[in-house]
Amino acid sequence: MSHATLRPSSEVSLNNNEIVLNKRPVNIRDFLMTFRNHHLYTLELQNISIIMQTIPDLIIAFIDQEKILQVLNQFIENSRSALPEGGDIYLKAYRQSDTVIISLIDNGSGIKEENLKKINLGHTNFIVGKQVKLGVGLFISRWIVQAHGGQISVDSQVGQGSKVSVCLPLYC
Repeated sequence: MSHATLRPSSEVSLNNNEIVLNKRPVNIRDFLMTFRNHHLYTLELQNISIIMQTIPDLIIAFIDQEKILQVLNQFIENSRSALPEGGDIYLKAYRQSDTVIISLIDNGSGIKEENLKKINLGHTNFIVGKQVKLGVGLFISRWIVQAHGGQISVDSQVGQGSKVSVCLPLYC
């Protein structure tokens, strides 16, 4: 799989006046169970399964739950778009040192190498088919995650799917 990490770009400003985080301790397992259950019915209508992989009971992160939910909603919409004939989305989380990694993995169409390179460079415009798409959701997601002191990484292989991971510090 090809890999990209969303790096800060000159487009993203994280001044305290521009984004306000309302952080509180959140049990990641409970948070992701609620997220999964919220999307379950809509995904099933599209013949898409959302499968929770084993997530430890006690990963507590200090996050703005609503803003991280916005990020995950963006990524699940991207996965839905990549699965027009149905498929699987795997949701997993694990602790790594003083961070939590939350991943959405789909078996959809994947991301072309040239678009993955643009993601790596922090660009948000992509050519999909014959159209240029503006990745506003990607821009906002990167901004939110960076404001938490985290990062987003993307792994993808055309025809095999994508993995989008959000790495967030547990304590801030």
